[in-house]
Amino acid sequence: MADLAEEAGREVASELSGRFVRLDVGDPLGWAAAVSYAELELGGFDVAFLNAGVTTGEGDVTRVTDAQYGRM
Repeated sequence: MADLAEEAGREVASELSGRFVRLDVGDPLGWAAAVSYAELELGGFDVAFLNAGVTTGEGDVTRVTDAQYGRM
């Protein structure tokens, strides 16, 4: 389980008998660290389900900046 919300992420991981890693999915270095953790501690990946929800806080899609779009 990977998320920015540490408390909730740890709780869900515990309920699933899994592990938690704090991860900002928009950060390439964060991904590198998470993958390294999985390889070293868990022996790698068999399956990955990538489902990230990101909001810009902007209600009008025509006003989304390039930086905001890059985070979506």
